[in-house]
Amino acid sequence: MPPERSATIGALQLTLEVLGVLVAAAMLRGALGAMPWAGAIAAVAAVIGMIALWNTGLTTAKTFRDQQKVNRALPRTTLNNAGGAPMAANEPFLAWADARIPRRAKVFLKCTPECGGMEQWVTWRLLPRPFVDRAADADFILMYNALPGDVGLRGAAARRVARFGKRLYLARVPR
Repeated sequence: MPPERSATIGALQLTLEVLGVLVAAAMLRGALGAMPWAGAIAAVAAVIGMIALWNTGLTTAKTFRDQQKVNRALPRTTLNNAGGAPMAANEPFLAWADARIPRRAKVFLKCTPECGGMEQWVTWRLLPRPFVDRAADADFILMYNALPGDVGLRGAAARRVARFGKRLYLARVPR
């Protein structure tokens, strides 16, 4: 189903639900006499909420409990690295870089042509290291889908770059 159609159906469903609550509140108000609108709407919403909780609340709670048991059995590194999965982050590369970059070292991240949102995950994944905007201000350069030449490393400096895999490098900034 196209997203536009799904959104339209959702809006229509919400409108009908709100109208249903208003009709039920009007009926309750008519049956009880001078009940205020706010009280009638609150009473109907409370009854509908209790019915919904009864119908799905226990099943949802059981699902959450079962999922928590599954998550508790996973290794801590798997849980910590799960955030990069939607972006297809190269977790082995990030773990490799994490082991080689000192915790207080300033890092410059270079992605070619751009990171496309990946920089959010990489910077979080490599915390507490500060990330800087210029290679000249960094202690290390992390090249994700980039080459040493993309950050201006040439000659002897380019030969000292540590290679993890194709277009995945880590370099100490020459001083």
